[in-house]
Amino acid sequence: MANRISREDMLRWAKGGALSRLHDIREEEATILRFLGRTPKAHHNAQTKPRRRTMTPAQRKAVSERMKKFWSERRRTKRR
Repeated sequence: MANRISREDMLRWAKGGALSRLHDIREEEATILRFLGRTPKAHHNAQTKPRRRTMTPAQRKAVSERMKKFWSERRRTKRR
């Protein structure tokens, strides 16, 4: 009886090993950065939310005026 490992098992083990090594590298990076007096940065992953840009009141007013003009023109052309 042959002791063969399926391709799927081999890929699953390789992926698991790679993820484990990546975790170890990130821990080493954090340790080195703390040693140098820096704080480790958060890694971008699925858990990190993208930041929303906020508008100043002046920017909001400018957008409001543009949209009022846009909809006014649109209503005017629709009536014709």
